[in-house]
Amino acid sequence: MFLSGKSHLTAKGWKVKNFLRTRVRRSPFALAAKGDFFMEEKRIAVLSIILEKREEAAKLNALLSEYGEYIVGRMGIPYHEKEVSVICVVMDAPAGAINALTGKIGQLDGVTAKTLFSKY
Repeated sequence: MFLSGKSHLTAKGWKVKNFLRTRVRRSPFALAAKGDFFMEEKRIAVLSIILEKREEAAKLNALLSEYGEYIVGRMGIPYHEKEVSVICVVMDAPAGAINALTGKIGQLDGVTAKTLFSKY
């Protein structure tokens, strides 16, 4: 059977294009692309954050709360002499969730984030 961009019927009468569309929507890969990380293997990681603008602290805390289910612990150290705060976050999460959080934090103004992954 030849398939083009138009919808065709198979021997069973299904529309191939619609059948493929529903299967792709339900696949784990499509769900992971939408932010659902249920199929990925969990990894332990340390997320290091340097906060230079205190005004961004509320946004940073909101992001950390959003990923709170993956956070094992966190430690914040205000460094008054340099007027910055250093935060370390330990996570046990799928790599996609850790990378997503790191990327979102890195987009905040005056905030730098780096991640170190373990083998496990």
